[in-house]
Amino acid sequence: MVSSVAVLSDIHGVLPALEAVLAEPAVREAEAIVLTGDLAAGPQPVETLDLLVSLGDRAHWVRGNADRELTQPDPACRSSGRSIGVWW
Repeated sequence: MVSSVAVLSDIHGVLPALEAVLAEPAVREAEAIVLTGDLAAGPQPVETLDLLVSLGDRAHWVRGNADRELTQPDPACRSSGRSIGVWW
């Protein structure tokens, strides 16, 4: 059983804000961190995702609408023969 949970939402790729929140004692010491979506679309998506992935098994991911849009292939990509979607 988990005794402490932190819930982070709507990070939107803002790495400095994420770093500040993760440094808060209650978040830093939480046994589980629930990420409720809308994580990457913003100024520093790669760095933000790298930091969130580094949380390992403590992180529990819930995909938001912006995350869904980032990971679903763009129909224009299919018609051009590319197999991956455009991120933004």
